[in-house]
Amino acid sequence: MTGELTKAHCSFIKQIGKIEETGNNPFHNSSYATLEGVLSVVNPVLAANGLSVNQTYDHIEGRTILKTHLRHVSGEEIVSSALYPETSGKNKLHDWGGNCTYMRRYTLLAILGICAGIEDTDGNHAQEIKETRNRNWRDVPETVMPRPESFSKSDTPKQEQQAIPKPADKQEVSLMRKQLLDIYQNDRKQFDALEKAYKGHFEVKGKFSDHIQEPKHLEFIRRWVEAYTKKI
Repeated sequence: MTGELTKAHCSFIKQIGKIEETGNNPFHNSSYATLEGVLSVVNPVLAANGLSVNQTYDHIEGRTILKTHLRHVSGEEIVSSALYPETSGKNKLHDWGGNCTYMRRYTLLAILGICAGIEDTDGNHAQEIKETRNRNWRDVPETVMPRPESFSKSDTPKQEQQAIPKPADKQEVSLMRKQLLDIYQNDRKQFDALEKAYKGHFEVKGKFSDHIQEPKHLEFIRRWVEAYTKKI
């Protein structure tokens, strides 16, 4: 039975205020409520009603599960479980960390029965700052930049070159945009350098993120980031 918890939750719903959209998604020109912003609003109201919420991790058959616990001082509890999506990126730890804040925010809002300004990512799971990095990034020397010749143009006839290229895997594009958002939020200098290199190589004049559609786009970004990281 969760009678006491339900009563307290009803009071919580009546008292909860607006959750400000303080986060910025540069890829979709939209704002959203960060995990920190949500917690700063809900925690005081939860505590005032004898409620608390915390989130823990579990594993089943090698898959990570995020458990969200809504507890009342009476001992009553509601638990919600969410299975982490499988990742196909090269840096699985980075992908896992990116999923953490994304899933924590959504499952927290779900168990509390409230809504906030979550960014419209069109399936591209944008990620907010996971930690503050107190590092001064350096510019990558030209010697480690991906060379144009490594992305040589095809010698096939012009008609074939104009054929519609094979699109990249949607999940890989989603993960890449999430990684780029992480770079943007943690180190603007690195992001600006990458954007400049990408636009120069592919002769892009529009939005950086909107152009990422083909496998060669993903490969260029991966190689650039790997080269940059080796110099840190």
